[in-house]
Amino acid sequence: MKATVAHICRYPVKGLSADPLRRVLLRPGEGILGDRRYAIVRGGTLAVSLPGVRLTENQFVTLANTPRLALLTTRWIDGASTLTIERDGRQVAWADVSTVVGRARISDFFSAFLHDPGQPDAGLIDLSDELSGLAGGTLLTVVSESSLMDLERVAGHSLDARRFRPNLILAGLPAWVELSMIGREIIVGKGLRLRFVQPAECRPSANVDPAQGLVDLNLVRSLQRGFGHSYFGVLAQVVTGGVLEVGSKVSAPVSSVT
Repeated sequence: MKATVAHICRYPVKGLSADPLRRVLLRPGEGILGDRRYAIVRGGTLAVSLPGVRLTENQFVTLANTPRLALLTTRWIDGASTLTIERDGRQVAWADVSTVVGRARISDFFSAFLHDPGQPDAGLIDLSDELSGLAGGTLLTVVSESSLMDLERVAGHSLDARRFRPNLILAGLPAWVELSMIGREIIVGKGLRLRFVQPAECRPSANVDPAQGLVDLNLVRSLQRGFGHSYFGVLAQVVTGGVLEVGSKVSAPVSSVT
C-alpha cells in the first residue's frame, strides 16, 4: 500500500465549512480537538436556558435542511476561540465563541441569515455543554480520493470531497478498499494507529453542492446503483495516539479485531 494523508479537516461548527489543518495531535479514543464543538439550532437560546433540556436532531440547522449554509466560509483561530464567517470573500461576522457574549453575536448573525417567517430564531450553542446530549464525538471520518473518483464515474458528475465532510482524506488507496478494512488497523506516520470501525453512511448533506449551496445530486441513489450500498468512507477510532500530518505515509493493515 502506497497511501498518504492528502488532507486533514475539522469542523468547528456542525454544518459549516471545514477548517483545514496541516498537523494535529490525536489521543487514543478521541477525535480532533474542537471538531464539531459548536452547532446552530432553532430555539437554541431557550433550549440551553432550561435545566435538563436535551436537544433533538431536528432542532439542528444543517446542510441537509438548510443547503445555503454552504455559501458561508468559516475560519477558526486557535488560542483565541474566534470564529469568523465570510460570504463571497467578505467577512460578515466574527466573535470569541468561548464567551456568552460572543456566541450571542454569532447567533444574531444566523438569526438574520436564516430568517424564515414562522421559524424560531437560530442560536449558536456549545456542544460540550452536557445539555446537548451530543458532545464528545470520538471517531474520525476517513475517505479515499480513489473511491471519490470512482463515484464520480458512476454519478457522471465531478464531486468535491467536502460534500462528505471528512476529517481525513487519503490518497493512493485502491478504490473502495477502505470498506474491506473494517475491524483492521493502519499506521499513519510514526506510530499513529487508526482502526476502521464501521462504514460511513452517505448522508443527505452530500447532495449539496458546496460551491452553490443547492441540492444538485442524489448520491445515495448513485451509490446503490453503482455499488449496491449507500456507504462512502469509514469511521475510524484512534487506537494509539500520535501526530497526524499532511503528507504522512499510511502503511498496510497490521491487525484485525478478534
